Amino acid sequence: MSVRILSFTKKHLEDAAKLFTRRYKEMRSKLVILPSQYENQDLILPLLQVLVDDEPIVIFTADPRLCPQDCWLRDYFPFLYEAVYKVNPPIKDLKMRFEKISSTRIEVITFLVPHDIRDGFSFSGWRKPEKYLDPLFRAGTSAFTSVPQGLVTSAIQRLRTDLESGTWREEYRDILERSHYGGGYRLLVTRKR
Repeated sequence: MSVRILSFTKKHLEDAAKLFTRRYKEMRSKLVILPSQYENQDLILPLLQVLVDDEPIVIFTADPRLCPQDCWLRDYFPFLYEAVYKVNPPIKDLKMRFEKISSTRIEVITFLVPHDIRDGFSFSGWRKPEKYLDPLFRAGTSAFTSVPQGLVTSAIQRLRTDLESGTWREEYRDILERSHYGGGYRLLVTRKR
C-alpha cells in the first residue's frame, strides 16, 4: 500500500478552520478560561495557511524528562510529571516523527523559561511558588486540571506550609537567584533539507 500526499487547496484549509473552530467552541464550553478569539474562523485560516506555505513551522513543546533534577516542582508535584510523561513523548522521538512525515530537517532549540514570563503555563511560576497556591492559576493550566484534585490539594497544602515556615526558601534559595530555568521546554523548527 502506498500513500500519496496531495497539496492543500484553499477549500481544504477553510474546512480545517471550520472543524477547528467548532471543536474549540465545544472545548471552551467546558473550560471557560480558554480565550474566545480562536472561535473566529477568519483568525484561524491564516494560521493554517502557514502549514502550506514554504515557511518554517515552530512548535513549542515540552519533555519533562529533560527538566533538571533540582526542580522543586518535581518535588512537590511528582504526579504532574507522571501524567505529562504519558502525553508528551521524548523530544528525540518527536523530532524523528516530524522529520519522517514532513521530509524536512527539524532543529531542536532549548527554551529557558524567564522568571518574568507573562504566560501562565504550568511551569511559568518556577521562581514564584506562591502562584501555585492560587486556584485560578492552577485552573488555567491543563497539567493541574487533568490530574486528581485530591493529589493537588495535598501538594498545595504542603507547599503552603513550607512557604509559611521558610522551609521552601531554605531548600530552593538558589532558584531565586536565577533569571532563567530549564523546564524541559523545546522549540522544534522545520528547516529545508
